[in-house]
Amino acid sequence: MPASGWAYAQVIYGGESFAAFSDGVQNAFKAAGGVPKEVRTDSLSAAYRNHTNDNDFTERFNELVIHYGFKATRNNRGIAHENGAIESPHGHLKSQLEQALKIRGSYDFQTRVVYESFVADIVARRNRRVSDKYAVEQRQLHALPKTMSVSYTEHYLTVSRTSTVSLKRVTYSVPSRLIGSRLLVRLYDNRLELRYGSDLVQTLARVYASKGCRARNISYLHVIDALVKKPLAFRYSQLRDDLLPSDNYKAIWEYVNAHLLADEASYYMVKLLHLAKQSGCERQLGRFVAASITQRQLPAIRECEAQFLVIASNIPTITIKQHSLSAYSSMIPGGLHG
Repeated sequence: MPASGWAYAQVIYGGESFAAFSDGVQNAFKAAGGVPKEVRTDSLSAAYRNHTNDNDFTERFNELVIHYGFKATRNNRGIAHENGAIESPHGHLKSQLEQALKIRGSYDFQTRVVYESFVADIVARRNRRVSDKYAVEQRQLHALPKTMSVSYTEHYLTVSRTSTVSLKRVTYSVPSRLIGSRLLVRLYDNRLELRYGSDLVQTLARVYASKGCRARNISYLHVIDALVKKPLAFRYSQLRDDLLPSDNYKAIWEYVNAHLLADEASYYMVKLLHLAKQSGCERQLGRFVAASITQRQLPAIRECEAQFLVIASNIPTITIKQHSLSAYSSMIPGGLHG
């Protein structure tokens, strides 16, 4: 916001798409608590048809403008300094993020959520310094509409026999119970929402393929219940390497594939992955077996189950007291009369 310096930042994973732009703008409005009278951008292709000098909006951007009721303007192309009231603070924010990463000592984050929280903390700290100025500026904002505008595209896909769907050159695994189902996929900038009828059946993190390439987002959790019935299918699956969730599991597969018979190796790996899902101890289990094979010792599946699979053995006995039938007569005005 130009007067106070209040800012909003959102991590974008797939470049300058309309889904990313729309999601970011709407989340900024929500965080701000209102809608500004004017929203000024550069000539991004997600919002403008750049073959004309007029403010020729794309259809989806025009819908966003109408939904929120703001005036959309853009810089004159080729004049980088024209929106200096925004570009300068934007540069400062990027510098602050860069400095925070250097102080942190690493650019690696365990998950997307952790990185997004890191960015949000930096922005929140910055906004606290201008909170008084922003309180004044915020009074000029229009009220938010009751609902958000659409920031996704819809696609109908049928789940293949390998329990996958493909969209935008990326193959995603889905739960095996959905094989053969026709799903409605809502494609956002950072996720896919899979719907069967009116039910949301799965949400997946979106992956972007490099130009001219294909990519995969495969989880053994989706298919291992089916594989445990046909463990040999693991060996011949085109997705086999993608089903191994970490370097430890890749090392375990290399070991059993080299030291056991083909059928035994497939059986061991599938049972181990099934145990990882059942126990919820994927990392610990992988580390345990990987450490064992460095000593040329492969723990039996039963040994792994004994250590990682906790089975509730003491189920409490619940006693239900049965009321006498005569007690119910007190609930009827005047009681029962014979």
